[in-house]
Amino acid sequence: MTDPKEVGYYGLDRSELYDFARRAGVRVTGPALNVGCAGGADAPHLRGLGATRLHGVEPVASAARTAAKRYDAVDCCPVDAWTWDRTRYDLIVLADVLEHLADPGSLLRRAGEWLSPEGTLLLSVPNVRHVSVLWSLVVRGDWRYREEGILDDTHLRFFTSKSFRRLLVDAGYRPVAMDRFGLHRAGRSVSRVVPSAGELLLSQIFAVARPAAAVVVGPPER
Repeated sequence: MTDPKEVGYYGLDRSELYDFARRAGVRVTGPALNVGCAGGADAPHLRGLGATRLHGVEPVASAARTAAKRYDAVDCCPVDAWTWDRTRYDLIVLADVLEHLADPGSLLRRAGEWLSPEGTLLLSVPNVRHVSVLWSLVVRGDWRYREEGILDDTHLRFFTSKSFRRLLVDAGYRPVAMDRFGLHRAGRSVSRVVPSAGELLLSQIFAVARPAAAVVVGPPER
């Protein structure tokens, strides 16, 4: 049976996320890992960034089968159950994954072990400071989960730009680029003129992050 979200949610190619990655200077010369790869529609974008091999992790079986036609390898399992294959990845994509986890920091710390020395994370999370959430909470006094969107009923954690940055830093990463995106063109237009409005009008937060520089340890004291 085909998952009812496959054509829509699991079929998105997330072109806006990869446009952001290119603007941020992301270039790949080795393998890429996409955690939550859905139906693998973003395969051309990953290869366009230079990925030589695409490995996906996807818990929804119908989406994983579709992704397997586009990726070099796909493991159908939750990321918490995934066994690292010892490959060092130049790029790890975590697009709308962290909000589904009770402990997203744990996954971020694990991902640091999977990265190559020059590896990069490409991430996105929903923006809980979006006006739709605030209107419902502040004006209507309601917090209602839905089948999809910022208050998707499978979301366990919620982020603003500030708390998302803090999560990355606390997990040992250095955010090198952050941006916001919204599906509604009017919100994007207003945010270009008034950047601060993006925190309220744009529903997604994007980030490129790399492991923080290792601490240089001097010679032991005599």
